[in-house]
Amino acid sequence: MLRCRRLANRQLDARSKEMKTRYTYVLERKVQTLQTEAATLSAQVTLLQVGT
Repeated sequence: MLRCRRLANRQLDARSKEMKTRYTYVLERKVQTLQTEAATLSAQVTLLQVGT
């Protein structure tokens, strides 16, 4: 019984770790996307300021 519980805990731990890794990857991609968007918008603001 104890062995089954330990195995189940290990499997759950492995799944949790994988989910955390995926979630971290998704968040890092969102950060990259938002940083790119912020740089683009900043450049557009600069161009608009120069044009006026």
